[in-house]
Amino acid sequence: MTRAKRRSSRSKKGNQGGTQQNRPKAVATASPAKDKKTPTSPAPAAKPKGTEAKGAAPRATGSPKPATAKTADLGGAVRLPDAVAAPRHDHVTEDGIRVNYYVDGPEGGRPLVLIHAVNAAPSAYELKPLFEHYRATRRVYALDLPGFGFSERRDRVYSPQFYSGVIADFVRRAIGQPVDAIALSLGGEFTSGAALRHPDLFATLALISPTGFSKRNLPNGQGPVAKWLHKALSVPLWGGPLFNLLTVRPSIRYFMSKSFVGRVPDAYIEYAYATAHQPGAHHAPLYFLSGQLFTTAAAGELYGKLTQPVLVIRDQDPYVSFERLAELMADHRNWTEERVVPSRGLPHWEHLAETAAVLDRFWAAHGTQPAPEPEPAPEPAPEQAPEPAAVAEAPIEPTPADPERAS
Repeated sequence: MTRAKRRSSRSKKGNQGGTQQNRPKAVATASPAKDKKTPTSPAPAAKPKGTEAKGAAPRATGSPKPATAKTADLGGAVRLPDAVAAPRHDHVTEDGIRVNYYVDGPEGGRPLVLIHAVNAAPSAYELKPLFEHYRATRRVYALDLPGFGFSERRDRVYSPQFYSGVIADFVRRAIGQPVDAIALSLGGEFTSGAALRHPDLFATLALISPTGFSKRNLPNGQGPVAKWLHKALSVPLWGGPLFNLLTVRPSIRYFMSKSFVGRVPDAYIEYAYATAHQPGAHHAPLYFLSGQLFTTAAAGELYGKLTQPVLVIRDQDPYVSFERLAELMADHRNWTEERVVPSRGLPHWEHLAETAAVLDRFWAAHGTQPAPEPEPAPEPAPEQAPEPAAVAEAPIEPTPADPERAS
C-alpha cells in the first residue's frame, strides 16, 4: 500500500470515529433511571404497596370505605395484620396526614375513642381488650397514631403539638360530636392537649397510667439537647442498629414484661414485632427516645388546665411515677383516681372486668351511660301456705244448669 493510500485509509477511520462521537447515544433515553429528571416533568413518587387502605378517599368523608384486608404487605420484613377484627378506615387531616383507625359498635349515644401509648413498637393493639369489650354496647374508635400501625410513617418532625392536632382533627372532622376518650401512658398527654384545643368535643378523659406526674421535670423536649440527641440517633451507622436491637422479640419481651404482672401474651409480642418491622417504623420512635414527645411540666401545662371530668386508672408502673397526682387532685375536683391492683401499667390486659367496672362507674357519674344494674338478689322460695281446716259446706240448691244435682 502506498503512502497516499495509507493516509486515505487513516483519514476514513478518523472520520468514522468522529461520526460515532458526535452521534447521540441511544442509551440516554433507554435508561431514564440513570438520567436526572428535569424539573418540568417530575415522575410521581412510587407508593409502597399497601400503604393506603383499599378504597380510601384522599380526604375524610362521612362514610369512609373500610379496608377489609386482614393483613397488609407494606413492604416490611413481615406482613402486618389488623390490630382488631373490625372495619379499618383512613382519615386524612386538614394538613394531609393519613391516619388509620378501626371502628365498630352500634351508633347512638356518646362515641368512645381509644389512643395508644408511644414507645418503640406501639399501635392500636395496645387497647384491643377495651375495644373488644365496649364495641358490643357503643360506637368505639381506635387510632393508629401517625408513625405507627397502618398510619403513614413519613420522615417528618414529630412533637406533642403534632399529635394533639391530629387527635383533635380526627374527633372534630371524622366523628363530629363529643366523645369519651381513653388514653394510655404518653397518649394521655397528647389527648389532653387535644381536649384543651376543643374542650367541647371531649366530654370525659380516662387516662391509664399517664405520664407527666413525675416530681422531676423532664428537660425541654424542644430544646437544643433533645434536638442534638435526635440528630445523633438518626445517624444510620448506629441509629438503625439501635432501633433494630430494641425491636427484636427478646427485647420486646424484656421491656413489656415490666408492664405485666404475669406473662406477656405471645400475640402481644408478635404484633409489636410486626408493626416495628415496616418501612419508616424508626422515624417516630427516635423522637420518643430523644425526649421530644414529652411535655415539660405536663401536670401544670396540660392536666391542670383541663375542665372535663378526668379519671386516672393506675397502680405500679416501672416507667411512670405519680408523685404530683395527689397535689393536682387536691386542687382540681374534676379529677378522680382509681387503682386496679395488681397491675404495672396495662390493667386492661390483666384485669379487664375490673377496669371496665371502674370506667362504667366514672361514665355513669358524668351522664355517659346508665349505671350498671346490680345483680338481682335471688327471691326466697315461697312458703307453703297451711291447708285450711275443713269447713262444712252449706247445701246448694239444685238448679237446671246443674243436671247432676238436679237428678
